[in-house]
Amino acid sequence: MPINLDNLDVGTAFYGTRNISKAFLGAALVFGDDAFTFDVEIPQDGDTFSLPLDSSSTINSTVDWGDSSSDTIISFDQAESTHTYTTAGTYTIKMLGTVNGWAFNNAGDRLLIRDISRWGIFDWSKKSAFYGCAGLTVSALDRPLITTDEFYAEFAGCTALTEVPSLGNWDVSSLTKIQYMFYQSPNITSIDVSGWDVSNVSIFSNMFNTLVTEIGNLISIGDISGWDVSNGTSFQNMFRGTGITSIDISGWDLRGTTNGNRFASGVFASCISLQSITARNIQLGNKINYMFQETESLQSLDLTGADFSLVTEAMYAFAGCDLPSIDVSGFGFGALTEVEYMFQNMTSTTTVNISNLTFGPGADASTMFSIYQSSGDNSGNSSSLTSIVCENIDASASNISLAYMFYRCVSLTSLDVSTWDTSGVVDMQAMFYDTRGLTSAIVGLNSFDTSNVTNFNFVMGQEALSNGGPFGGGFVYNLSNWRLSSATNVTEMFKNNRMISSINVSNWDVGSVTNFDSMFETLDYCVTISGLHTWDVSSGVNFTQMFQNHKINTNIDVSGWNMSSATNVTQMLYDCDMFNSSLAGWDISSVESGLDTLLAQASGLSPLYYNSTLIAWSALVPLTYSGTINMGGSTHTGSPAQDAKDILVADGLVFADGMP
Repeated sequence: MPINLDNLDVGTAFYGTRNISKAFLGAALVFGDDAFTFDVEIPQDGDTFSLPLDSSSTINSTVDWGDSSSDTIISFDQAESTHTYTTAGTYTIKMLGTVNGWAFNNAGDRLLIRDISRWGIFDWSKKSAFYGCAGLTVSALDRPLITTDEFYAEFAGCTALTEVPSLGNWDVSSLTKIQYMFYQSPNITSIDVSGWDVSNVSIFSNMFNTLVTEIGNLISIGDISGWDVSNGTSFQNMFRGTGITSIDISGWDLRGTTNGNRFASGVFASCISLQSITARNIQLGNKINYMFQETESLQSLDLTGADFSLVTEAMYAFAGCDLPSIDVSGFGFGALTEVEYMFQNMTSTTTVNISNLTFGPGADASTMFSIYQSSGDNSGNSSSLTSIVCENIDASASNISLAYMFYRCVSLTSLDVSTWDTSGVVDMQAMFYDTRGLTSAIVGLNSFDTSNVTNFNFVMGQEALSNGGPFGGGFVYNLSNWRLSSATNVTEMFKNNRMISSINVSNWDVGSVTNFDSMFETLDYCVTISGLHTWDVSSGVNFTQMFQNHKINTNIDVSGWNMSSATNVTQMLYDCDMFNSSLAGWDISSVESGLDTLLAQASGLSPLYYNSTLIAWSALVPLTYSGTINMGGSTHTGSPAQDAKDILVADGLVFADGMP
């Protein structure tokens, strides 16, 4: 088809300072230096190539298909926008005019386009213009005409792309969005955007995120410390997965708007080659979630003069960031609400200082220092974190969770929480679980205000290690000031903590607790638990394994407990060799299970105590439970104890004890 210029309107087209008029364009010049020029590779004879136009396109363009044929295209759905090539091969296509609406968007013939050798004055502006063009390279040395406001995923998925030579000279001042611009284009090595005017850009998210399955090759983007990003609303994952080794964002204004939509989440996440970050006088918004996550090679983080006063969320902020030490005590955070996993999985960091932090209402500080551990792995995860300085922590606001806060911090040698205000804490589940590396007892626990805590499950439990683990720490804990009036569940509260030699639980109000399952199980080196005799356990239902394996404890005084609500006492006193106390005061009428293992493997009660127990229990028949009742090595003497035992046998009990 012959070239038709009648409908070609380039009278207002600009390139730099040049005006191109229709009168100036002769047939010989239409496809000169001002043409958008690129190659396509046609794999087979008779294959086609379609221009990536959509219904939003505004088009008035002449196309040289590179095979001695051309078309003028004025509509996105014009049949001529698809061209058939007689012979397979590589063809150079040239276009001149207007196409505002060009977008492969990871579809169409994206895999056929190859090198762009000339940008020309062609306005191809459209989000996702070259998204998914896996074979695309760019050799063009001129700069494109950019009139759009959005570069969404412009070069995303361009896996063959290694450079964009003229990028540093691009005029991007019209852009308001640059998100995903080079997303998952991992082979780009070096680009220079230092001179870009990004003052109008609001969204930078994932701009250089080159992470696919491995870290990208992008190692340099130029000096961007002079960027004006004050209009930015989103920076998450901006440099994620790049190979950059150093970066300077000093002076950046990342402060949020009133609706809180401006954040820096994950901005450097997974930059495992990053060694130095300079961010002097940076102004941060309300969220820095994932900001420095997995910057495992980081050696220097300069935050001199940084303003953290608006920051309320810092989830995973330093997780896997292996600076030699991290001190956030002087950051001046706002009232933090989200700090889960903030310092998770430190493998090189030895000291973290979080002093002076304040938690806001509903704050979730759970798993703040938690060490990840694979399912079924009882060895604990390697961690270099030996010291956590945490003075003056304010957790007085309402409804705060500290669950799993120091979970499996296995290398921690000491911990002082004496200056904490915990009056707003509601959840302490597994807070100090498996801190097996401690060389001394945790300081200040007795000063904790636990009056609002509802969940104490596993709070000071420890992993049952197959290699035996640490034993006999001799730790003494006076927890008599703790208040449990809000708690209903204390499952495995101290289970397997073999460092404890003595616990004082006097004055504990456990009147609302229904589940005591494994609360003091396997405290192998615990000699005494003080204050048990004062407990009101009348609401208790489940006492499974509560004191199991207390081989040396001579001070389990539960003789006066009101067990009228108890339904399960499975292995409650199993293997408690030193236990010897009358159970005559126990009302076992409601017990449904567990009497068959109650004192199994234990030395049992003295004849005096066994006598009184049998007599008292015989008065309770008929019992709910029937079957074996295991009283360990307990023995009784004569009547009326034998008469009482006969009554219980007649009621359906079968005794396993120390009697012949």
